[in-house]
Amino acid sequence: MRLPDGPHRHRRRSWIRSSLAGTAVAAGLTAPMAASAPAAAAPLQEFAYVANRGSGTVSVINTATNTVTATIGIGAGAFPENLATMADGTRVYVANAASGTVSVIDTATNTVTATIPVGRFPGDLAITPDSARVYVSNHDSDTVSAINTTTNTVTATIRVGDSPQDLAITPDGTRLYIANAFSDTVSAINTATNTVTATIPVGDFPKGMAITPDGTRLYVTNLTSDTVSAINTATNTVTATIRVGDLPKNMAITPDGTRLYIANAFSDTVSAINTTTNTVTATIKVGDSPESVAITPGGTRVYVTNLNSDTVSAINTTTNTVTATIRVGDFPQDLAITPDDTRAYVTNLNSDTVSAINTATNTVTATIPAGGSDPAGVAITHVGILLPPRPVVRNNNNNNNKKIRGVRDVGTKGDGKHRRSTSKRCGR
Repeated sequence: MRLPDGPHRHRRRSWIRSSLAGTAVAAGLTAPMAASAPAAAAPLQEFAYVANRGSGTVSVINTATNTVTATIGIGAGAFPENLATMADGTRVYVANAASGTVSVIDTATNTVTATIPVGRFPGDLAITPDSARVYVSNHDSDTVSAINTTTNTVTATIRVGDSPQDLAITPDGTRLYIANAFSDTVSAINTATNTVTATIPVGDFPKGMAITPDGTRLYVTNLTSDTVSAINTATNTVTATIRVGDLPKNMAITPDGTRLYIANAFSDTVSAINTTTNTVTATIKVGDSPESVAITPGGTRVYVTNLNSDTVSAINTTTNTVTATIRVGDFPQDLAITPDDTRAYVTNLNSDTVSAINTATNTVTATIPAGGSDPAGVAITHVGILLPPRPVVRNNNNNNNKKIRGVRDVGTKGDGKHRRSTSKRCGR
């Protein structure tokens, strides 16, 4: 779906703001945390950081007690949505869509230590493997900001395509890829020079991205083409265009890189793709409006939030079948899985809660008041033990979910919350 250029540019900007108000993952961006002390000497502590976009705060949940231990003020009207954690767990970066800034949180004190001006309507965040730089996509500026994490200043502003959405960094940290929704392209950036080295045509309205663990292939969801583009990162060319379900949005790849799972919002399905053959091997029926996708560290299960069903689907990756449908809160958005594979945390936008799921039993063990309104992105940090690196699941799904080709799950209640539409779709 494309809107005209020229005098309608402002309308196009308003449309992208309403349809993709947040970005996945980095909402949903999780990263291990390394302590400075020897791993054997310190106990493991896990904390979930939750961006409350309605109240302009970030809540900190102690996963041992499932209680909020701190609420960090970002700023009224800042609209914090997506978070990214440093590899050593010392800082959390938060993209504030409305204020055009990125907040830096010191996890030792749970205070904001820096507020960094970036472009207009920042969305996704990605941190290089060496944690030296944070990249931020600025939807309304058509740019990507490069932030030096030592000085917490913007060192480069890189012009990309129209309305940049999700970001993905290769495992070696040398290349950054950006999905440009209105240009129908992907920009490839050399992170050493912070310059665009290739602009790759893909399908209509590219958004979600995932890179294989070996860095050889990039996958991109094309929302209004109902396809996924497979890109060879050595040549920066599309090697396959894979037909999936209706309105593919977010996706995740297994840790061994052999399978890709895509949430198809209008089909109420998840497509499973074999990355060797680039073919769909299964189409799995889930709940209404699947949104966020996360895969367990062992690669045995996929968890998917279903916005309009108020559920999470658990999928067995061996059989590609749903083994559990878990009732959570109202309008579940993002989710993050702990590295020990024991728990999943789900943000429920309309309930102002976070659901803690035991992944062994697939039951909700706690419903935690979020400590703020409209909880969206969630990321987990790990304190006190050295953990090996693992693939990061990027969902970037903290959207308003407003009309994209007739999205059916949007609107607001009198209290400003989202409501559901009774129509399956409003037209194509």
